[in-house]
Amino acid sequence: GGNPFFAEELVRSLAEERALAGRDGGHAAGRGVRGALPATVQAAIGARLDHLGEFERTILQIGAIIGKEFPLAVLGHVAGVSAERIGAGLDRLCDAELLQALPSADGRRCAFRHPLIQEVAYATQLKARRDALHASVATAMERYHADRLDEFAAVLAHHPEAAGQLGEAARHLARAARWIGSTSPRQAIERWREVRELLQAQLASREQDALRTMASAQIAWLGWREGMTAEAARPFIEEAVGLARETNDSLIPLLLYVDARIAGASGGPADSCVTRIQQALSMLTPGRDEGRAATLYAALCQAYGWGGLLRDALAANDAALERVGALDPFDEEFLGFSVEQWARSLRGRILGRLGRFEEAEQCFAAMLGPDFARADPAVRFIPHLGGVDAAWYRGDGPAAAEHAAQIAELARVHGSPYLWAFAHQASGTAKGLHGDHAGAFTTFEEALRIVRTTGAASTAEADMLAGMADAALGMGDHDGAARLAREAIAVAERRDSRLPECRALLTLVSALARTGGPARHGDATALLRRAEALIERTGARIYDTLLTRTRAALTR
Repeated sequence: GGNPFFAEELVRSLAEERALAGRDGGHAAGRGVRGALPATVQAAIGARLDHLGEFERTILQIGAIIGKEFPLAVLGHVAGVSAERIGAGLDRLCDAELLQALPSADGRRCAFRHPLIQEVAYATQLKARRDALHASVATAMERYHADRLDEFAAVLAHHPEAAGQLGEAARHLARAARWIGSTSPRQAIERWREVRELLQAQLASREQDALRTMASAQIAWLGWREGMTAEAARPFIEEAVGLARETNDSLIPLLLYVDARIAGASGGPADSCVTRIQQALSMLTPGRDEGRAATLYAALCQAYGWGGLLRDALAANDAALERVGALDPFDEEFLGFSVEQWARSLRGRILGRLGRFEEAEQCFAAMLGPDFARADPAVRFIPHLGGVDAAWYRGDGPAAAEHAAQIAELARVHGSPYLWAFAHQASGTAKGLHGDHAGAFTTFEEALRIVRTTGAASTAEADMLAGMADAALGMGDHDGAARLAREAIAVAERRDSRLPECRALLTLVSALARTGGPARHGDATALLRRAEALIERTGARIYDTLLTRTRAALTR
């Protein structure tokens, strides 16, 4: 049938039967074939396994249970024989070209020469024997990888699952999900879904219910990075809250924050997020839950920031940093990042938007170091957003481009649509500062496309529309600028996003001022007063320079 591997295995099978004599490349007819030729490649391999000695067949079958590759140390532990005897058996299997040796820095390691050889060696064992061997392999692998359990947790989970030990498999998968949570949220979500499915088939227990709570909560928590909607997350949050009431009700305030976070990320009003987090804070006991309060105040700071209430955000940030010394490690394990790094990153950006750029730069400079280089990318990119803010205020195109490149690199490494959306937004700002208004428009447009197709980074949608309106204004498309500015204002009003609303108002004023006419001048004047009132309410001194330019344009 044109399958070279089948042909090779058929020739080897015939040679082992002595129907062929000689060596590869120089075979001659031997004593004749006993019976029909194997009809399939699996049958050809099975015939070869039948010719093996009992010991070689046993270690090949154990190897098939372990996986495509297997270390001698694990094989020896499961087989219960000496390394010397195992080594000699592996030599014979390599000579027979059923296995091949692999280079390894931590002891001898072999692999099946072809996946079908492993498949046949696995299938030739009774299920009861396979189940028992999977259980033994699970123990041996856990011992072998004792210093790298996080890295190999997903591999380890396969064996107890195959042995019917579903609770133990779920425990390993949860460990694997935690390990990759911040660097690969999509994979982590899939792992947590597997944990949840495995546990749903188990009898309820306090330990397993606690793990189910974590699985459902983490699916919703990680979902905001991948564009999960609040509607899609709701069943997981409701399940987690219900289970937490039975097992650990101290989790409920944290779960309310998860609900608020994904609601905000999928386009919900910022003020509603603030209210939800304040509700979570009200459930804490003063003096006892200070660590959890630190987490929730950092969350409140972020929600106020989405709403543009910068003074309130800074006050919440103060409250978070006052309490970080009391943090419970569980909160950071749940979130997947350092609460203190998160709070300080948010603080730097708030200070910049308040026009306190020197303080913001000092805040970011104090964070940058080896620890921050290993931080969650969703935290690491925040200082770069702050850098883009400062560059925009100062008209510093090269600085904006450098920060945009850093965000793009994080997005490239981690493949997150959330990071890619912000990378394009930052790049659009940099291009606008360089006078490339057409390039800026296209780049903002791409950022907006990512937001609207993936659902990730919806909190920045109004910002992106405001950036497009600015770019259109720079290209001389005053009507287009006015249309996009009005769209940005509508989105911002719907989401309580006061800062992009302010920026879009100023762009709209400039667009109307340039098209002339008393009526438009009157509209522009009213919009300018509205923008001035928003700047006073939010404290967004970052818009002072833009406000001055806009007033001058209206006067002219």
